[in-house]
Amino acid sequence: ISFETEAWCDVTIAIEHEDGRILRHLASGVLGLNAPEPFVWNSKAQTLVWDGKDDAGEYVDDKDAVTVRVSLGLKPRFERTLYWSPHKTRTGGVQAIASAPEGVYVFGSGRAIDHIRLFDHKGRYRRTVYPFPAGKIGSIPGMVFHTLPDGPEIPVKLNHLQTTFLASGDNCDPIVFRDGRYATIQPASARHYGMDGAAGFALTASAGRMALVGHRFSRFAIGEGRRHPSLHGPTVVSRSESPVYRATAQRQQRYGEMDEYYVPPWRAALSPDGRWMYLARHVLMRAGHQGAFIWRHDVKRIAYEDGETVESFAGGVKTGNETGQFDMPADVACDSKGRVYVADHRNDRIQVFDAGGKHLRNIPVKRPVIIQFHPKTDALYVFSWAIPIPQGSAIHIPVSLPHKEAEKFFRLTKFSALDDDAREIASWDLQAATGLTRSARQRDIGPNAVIAFEGESATVWLTPDPATRSGIGSQAPNNIMILRLQGDTLEKIGSFHEETVRAVRRAWGPKYHRQRLCVNPVDGSLYVGEQISALNMISHKSIQQAMRINPDTGRLRPVDLPFDTESMAFDRDGHVYLRSSDLVVRYDSEMWREIPFDYGEERTRVGFGGGSLSRSARQVISGAVFPGNKHWHQGEMHVNVKGQIVVGALYSVELKSRTDTAHVHESVDYQPAMYPGRFYDPGGRFGALMVHVMDRHGKMLHSDAVPGLINVLNGVALDAQGDLYFMTQRTRAYNGAAGFNPGTGTLIKGTPGQVRLLSSFGSPVPMTAPPARAYDLMRMAPGERTWVEGAHWFYGGVGYGGANISAACTCWNARFALDYFARSFTPEIDRYNVGVLDANGNLILRVGQYGNVDDGLPLVKDGGPPKPRSIGGDEVALMHPAYVGVHTDHRLFIADPGNARIVSVKLGYHADATVALRNVPDEGE
Repeated sequence: ISFETEAWCDVTIAIEHEDGRILRHLASGVLGLNAPEPFVWNSKAQTLVWDGKDDAGEYVDDKDAVTVRVSLGLKPRFERTLYWSPHKTRTGGVQAIASAPEGVYVFGSGRAIDHIRLFDHKGRYRRTVYPFPAGKIGSIPGMVFHTLPDGPEIPVKLNHLQTTFLASGDNCDPIVFRDGRYATIQPASARHYGMDGAAGFALTASAGRMALVGHRFSRFAIGEGRRHPSLHGPTVVSRSESPVYRATAQRQQRYGEMDEYYVPPWRAALSPDGRWMYLARHVLMRAGHQGAFIWRHDVKRIAYEDGETVESFAGGVKTGNETGQFDMPADVACDSKGRVYVADHRNDRIQVFDAGGKHLRNIPVKRPVIIQFHPKTDALYVFSWAIPIPQGSAIHIPVSLPHKEAEKFFRLTKFSALDDDAREIASWDLQAATGLTRSARQRDIGPNAVIAFEGESATVWLTPDPATRSGIGSQAPNNIMILRLQGDTLEKIGSFHEETVRAVRRAWGPKYHRQRLCVNPVDGSLYVGEQISALNMISHKSIQQAMRINPDTGRLRPVDLPFDTESMAFDRDGHVYLRSSDLVVRYDSEMWREIPFDYGEERTRVGFGGGSLSRSARQVISGAVFPGNKHWHQGEMHVNVKGQIVVGALYSVELKSRTDTAHVHESVDYQPAMYPGRFYDPGGRFGALMVHVMDRHGKMLHSDAVPGLINVLNGVALDAQGDLYFMTQRTRAYNGAAGFNPGTGTLIKGTPGQVRLLSSFGSPVPMTAPPARAYDLMRMAPGERTWVEGAHWFYGGVGYGGANISAACTCWNARFALDYFARSFTPEIDRYNVGVLDANGNLILRVGQYGNVDDGLPLVKDGGPPKPRSIGGDEVALMHPAYVGVHTDHRLFIADPGNARIVSVKLGYHADATVALRNVPDEGE
């Protein structure tokens, strides 16, 4: 196969069947001084030989059905949005809503991933406000940008998990980006900080302004042509000391618990002129790990645009029933004249003040919780239910109402305007209209609610309780319900839960947004493995049901797996591989019949979750066994075109003879090779992290193929030549220092058995003399240094490795993918793209750029937002691209939880040349 290019570029050569199947992934790479084999270095003229075999090494007999394709210049293009629903607004975190003339703004935070979306009054999606549009992010005051060494200027995500631009909530404390770089977090409280956090707890909008309020507040301009104020507002939390709880030194170290707590407001209101923001419901629920319940009984305010500190408006820390005192102030609101209304919950009244804080009058109402005004008439609407106080809490207040009465008391009442004597006009029983209950036995303080007014019509929006992230009574799905308010009736007209299930089948997002992507190369279908179980810390690291997606149509189908697996993989024949901590099992992917390995072992119960917690534990005829016996993030699994299997595994010698009914694995008598500088944590969570390679029959080829791996492996793969690619969580070191972002990992290529790691940290056999050269990898927090011996190349700045800059958990991570052309697709989360490398580590190109879900003009609009906008280039807009999957050179799939979707990218080339072999005479003819 001979050709010559006009310029230096990447070249891909495929041997194809006439039906479009690739029979042999012959070669791909960037021509030049570092061109990978079989290309000739530093030449634009190339000649390659095809031996007539397919990827499996079998001869292709039907020459006349074969075509040779030579393609130049990889060309990605945004194809379509998959697995997205704008109504899937909550994945286990906070949800808050605010009404405005243009519609209803919904804030959702699914564990450190934030978004704000605008819906019309009937619940139809209009646009995304946050993440910010690509065309506006550069003009927002307060945004932080960084210029990368290769030129691009990128917006910087401020929190430890590197998931948000908003510094307003408990997912962004402490801010880790300081003085132009990401910094090490020293406090013990940083261990798990922000993993379950949200950028705010209250949302309020008025006069073209909007605020998201948490520990601080974030400001948004939502009016047409309105100048965007500085994004980051000052601190608004109160400090409260727990009177009954003192954290032990051990719990302080492990969980970051304190004797003093920040108590944030959960309700906020802007004055009609936008000058003041009032804050109420200062409550801390289930503080730390000890179940404290702290409620401050005051209302505060702060100047919206230029305020520096909050000031007291009314009430105090303690309860009271005198004028100007409160007992659990649950909400605050302003009418069109700027008067301030406070829902004085346990005093059964609404207190009214003028803007200067002077008390005007009381409005009697039973257990007011949320108050709102009609924007034109100033009619007052009050939501009422009993807020239960958890028994045994640090600050215990008796439950307001008996259980039975509390369950039935769930009402909406309308009053005339204050100037019309605030008379009761109408009342609606919300329980009767919705079927929801308010149980005093619940550990929550009630749902959120808002009324959307549009002309003469009004709709009631009910959402789960934002303070404790739990449900509305007996409603299992935690999402918004919409009711039409008409006369004396309430009619259900919408459900975000039902819309979500209709669109994407699954109402809940995965734990910590882990979405493993793998593709069946036979039919191109995408399988999304989401770790969603909350049974325990082990089982929610397993996949029990995969979502199968047809990328041509966007249709979804849940697939129940034979057992709960830690990861999945496909071979070139479409067989699917599942794994436990020490076993790989192979199945037919259509009928899910087991395909036994020749070198295998029978097991009576197989599953990753462990014993009775493994809900789908299954008997196995013959699974391929490898050394492994610890349950945590295992480091992935991959099957190359020859059917060889590579798995990451955790193993501890201390467990080799352990009999534990809580786990389904059987003991493995194995001793990892020890040497000076090998990382090994026998008594800890990880033990030894290893990589094993087996052939397609299940026979071990290389055990412990990369000795000395450090803690966490974020993906492993094997090319057709048998070389290993692995992504360690440790960051790449340059001249003795980390790069711009030490929270990233490193992709490394090496040959099994010829590459190993030496560490200055965590080795039972310390190094007497470290290598006399600069170290290759590092971890800032404990000062760990690592040398890699025998590596072919390194590529840094990939994935996410939060443990590099603190003692944080590794539940937030990423994965890369390797295609059959030995091209690595690597998530570069902080750059908002996916890098594509050839087999020699040459960067071919980067796919994607910053943008939100409305950005990017797809080839197919179905399944995505109704009004996408072009951003140029490949049109791929990304916010947090953490997981990738690839279907040879046909498609790239990117899981982007920052935009709550999976992006399908069509892979093509700038130029193609093909030759059908039926037109090529055999030698001698």
